[in-house]
Amino acid sequence: MNNSIPMQYQTPLPDDTDFTRIQSRINEIAPIFDRLPGMHFKLYGLNGPENAASAEYSSIYLWESPAPMHDFLSGELFANYSAVFARPVVRWYLVHAARGDISSVRGARWAVRRLVPLPRQTAIEVTLARWEARFARPEALVQVIGFDPTNWEAIDLTVWVKAPQVRDLDHLYTLARTSVPQRLEEAL
Repeated sequence: MNNSIPMQYQTPLPDDTDFTRIQSRINEIAPIFDRLPGMHFKLYGLNGPENAASAEYSSIYLWESPAPMHDFLSGELFANYSAVFARPVVRWYLVHAARGDISSVRGARWAVRRLVPLPRQTAIEVTLARWEARFARPEALVQVIGFDPTNWEAIDLTVWVKAPQVRDLDHLYTLARTSVPQRLEEAL
């Protein structure tokens, strides 16, 4: 999993969004992602104004390598999304460490993303190793730690069954659904 690539994009929604319609749409398109080659998982995050600064839909992926991520972003599925919502800013990260059981993500209900600026004078690997040692979350289903070389930020993405404790700088996502390609379950 350490050669994987986390990727995320977010879509702001009006505060009065009917989330039952969004949930129906997620349930309609998710089976396509359940079979998507080259993807470890996709998390469908929904946040209403009652639990976030603003209402949003967020897609969080973990790709096996750059090639399937490229195919997705340049393909029909993403083009269809972009036709409705316009092209979002897509953030992706280089992985430092990843741990957990990918197949267990199917039962996930929460995800937390933490972005932290990287110090300018400390080597990136040293900073990430310190972060990993200090903030390891063995109770999470999956934890991915990496960095964004565009904005020079560290990312810590954790996936949970039970609602996690939220700290400063955390962005909590309620997961409406998860997609884990069937072939992962068959291999277990």
